Amino acid sequence: MIIGLIACSKKPPVPTAENPVVKKIEYHIFAAKDYTAPIYANVKADVRLQIRRMNFKTGDVELLWDSSFASKNITDFPQYVNKIIVEKFYPVFESKEKLNGSVSVKYNQDGYISQEGWADDVIPGEMSTLLEADL
Repeated sequence: MIIGLIACSKKPPVPTAENPVVKKIEYHIFAAKDYTAPIYANVKADVRLQIRRMNFKTGDVELLWDSSFASKNITDFPQYVNKIIVEKFYPVFESKEKLNGSVSVKYNQDGYISQEGWADDVIPGEMSTLLEADL
């Protein structure tokens, strides 16, 4: 007796190609208060902005953009109403990447140096973030 076997073979599903999503990091740079008093005349500020693409599966980090404002008197930065706005857009693959924006500020008052910095991520599901450099 001969029994015929018919084999069914399923083709493995073909993964669909993921399209990148364009995300935004926005910076607002401004003086946090009125610096017209003479005590602030010699205070200088250096502002550095950076954007990185981070692969949260592998840990790889890619610097996409790096910009600095040349050292300038803190009195030269505009008040909030006239703030400097910088918008940057970059594509990411949401299944494995996120954008990270950062701000670092170095103050120099007659040789006394102080620094501060902060950062934020545009994680999957979000389209943008805002970083304020309130000097």
